[in-house]
Amino acid sequence: MNNKIAILIPAYEPDRHLLSLVAEIEEEQNLKDLPLIVVDDGTKEQTIFDQLHAKYSQLVILHHAQNKGKGGALKTGFNYIIENMPEIAGIATLDADGQHKVADLKKCLAAFRPDELVLGVRNFNQDVPWRSRFGNQLTSFLVKKTTGSDFQDTQTGLRVIPVSYAQKCLAFPANDYAFEFDMLLAAKENGLAVKQVPISTVYEKGNPTSHFDVTPKIGTILGVISQLVNPDVEYDSIDGLRLKGMTYKPLNDQPSFDEIKNDVLAFVADFPWVGYGIKGWDIPVLINN
Repeated sequence: MNNKIAILIPAYEPDRHLLSLVAEIEEEQNLKDLPLIVVDDGTKEQTIFDQLHAKYSQLVILHHAQNKGKGGALKTGFNYIIENMPEIAGIATLDADGQHKVADLKKCLAAFRPDELVLGVRNFNQDVPWRSRFGNQLTSFLVKKTTGSDFQDTQTGLRVIPVSYAQKCLAFPANDYAFEFDMLLAAKENGLAVKQVPISTVYEKGNPTSHFDVTPKIGTILGVISQLVNPDVEYDSIDGLRLKGMTYKPLNDQPSFDEIKNDVLAFVADFPWVGYGIKGWDIPVLINN
């Protein structure tokens, strides 16, 4: 491995999966010497972190007094690595909930080059819970239609990010899940190629260790896309700017929603829960706001 990599794991209310993940990394010959940073994003029960601290003296654990969101946790890790590890060329991120395998991390590390953003992309087949499958397919579809960028997995947490790009990402306003989405949208603007590496798709029944509600997460991402497909409508509120986490430059020459509405309709027409959601949630929200 010619480029020095640091491994970063954001964690909120983690369980045994984080213990297992750290153990696997520390036992792996090609990974155990890489810097490993875990960011505790405001977890109340500290038992897991106490166990990690007691067992791995070289492990860096950073703590948030309060929950800041996944984007905020990633920023804390990015900033620590940039300030304390000048030799690092890239930062590998993966989730703490058991959805990423160490074997796939190694595949992504092997594919990394300092001028490329590496994404570990999952295969969203029928075995994946429909909420995750639909949300990811919808956002990938809309991004391709609005920007021309073909991301197979817009929500993957397994990435290898050039440290120079991580530095730029610190300026993104978003601290929630929009931060990772903004990272994808801004890559092209920053002259960064994106390499997509197929990885395993791991979902436990009910996804019990995932600490986010899919509805606001997808809503946040669609809020960013709405600015892409409606470039003439500028957000003038602080919340709107925070939601986008991006400049207006990428919106130049982007299509209006009217131009892509037929493609969107063709994609979602056969999903009954889409009609249910629009009628029961989206339309009332639009009317009230």
